[in-house]
Amino acid sequence: PGKLRWGNKGKWQEVKPGPGEKSVTVECSVGSDGLVDVAPGDGNKHCECAMRTGTRAYRTVNPFGLEKGMQVSPGTRMVGDCNNYERRKEEGETGRALWQGVKDLCSGSGRKNSGNRAISSGSIRRLLKVYVDARFSKSYHAFTDSSGWLDRAFVTTSAMPTDGPQAEQMRQLLRSV
Repeated sequence: PGKLRWGNKGKWQEVKPGPGEKSVTVECSVGSDGLVDVAPGDGNKHCECAMRTGTRAYRTVNPFGLEKGMQVSPGTRMVGDCNNYERRKEEGETGRALWQGVKDLCSGSGRKNSGNRAISSGSIRRLLKVYVDARFSKSYHAFTDSSGWLDRAFVTTSAMPTDGPQAEQMRQLLRSV
């Protein structure tokens, strides 16, 4: 529900609901649904939806989808980040393996030969944060020990192209476990 904007890096076209409507539905591409090319030559144009904080829809947003500095849903807590992973290397073999798997991502040292479209080190560190939504807090505590470790875990993946930066990140993630 609400408005959206189309563009990139400070060049935006804002789209608001029509009279009597609560939401906007568009196909996010130039020429579709009245969207104009606000940034010619920029292949990274995209749509962003405005959300009212505190609403039911806002509480369901993945914390990674929030802009930097925006508050996550009440009761949601971060249970892992690069600092946490580094501290855990002192917690035995499992902690050392965890840190070994993410240390280059956390430090940015694997970026020496990165191209100009590479994901920034700061963004990678942000993506390595792990949150437990308040709705799942009880289950999280039922399965983890006092320091947050699970006896067993399973890796899941999402559909994506077989090449490109996200596919490579997924391959590295799977190699790390």
